Amino acid sequence: MRVLIAEDQLTDRLVLHAAVRRLGHECIAAEDGVQALELFTTESPDVVISDLRMPNMDGLELCRRIRAATPSTHIPFFFTTGLLEREHVLAGVEAGADDYLAKPIELAEVRARLIAARWLKRVEDERRTTRQRPLQAIAEQLGELRARLDSGEACDVPAELARIEQLAAEASAKS
Repeated sequence: MRVLIAEDQLTDRLVLHAAVRRLGHECIAAEDGVQALELFTTESPDVVISDLRMPNMDGLELCRRIRAATPSTHIPFFFTTGLLEREHVLAGVEAGADDYLAKPIELAEVRARLIAARWLKRVEDERRTTRQRPLQAIAEQLGELRARLDSGEACDVPAELARIEQLAAEASAKS
């Protein structure tokens, strides 16, 4: 998986980077929320691990913007913080975070979150594939109909369109 880390403290960023790499994942690192959001849009990570408090854009705002930018896809988002009081945890969950990693970061905790993220990614990938199959079938049917019409082949256009509409209705019912 590709993991985006947003952490302003160099030491914490290096610790997280090393942990993610040691667990066999690709790592992309950002120094603040602004840089993390840019990397999110250009690098398409599978997971985000962000510090809660950072300069320029804090983790809460980063999480909100990622959730707003990806409303039909769930990207696992975890906060790292030393602020584990109930109001901080609640603020993170309300912003859209999935969980927290308490500082100082422990490898076992990172591993547990990334295992959970891998399962979420599998479910998300399966959901996306299932949703796309009916749309691919509609596109194929439309392509075949167009090819027949372009070639001058006689066909029952209303019946073909009814078949395509049926596929569209089935696709709509599944989503």
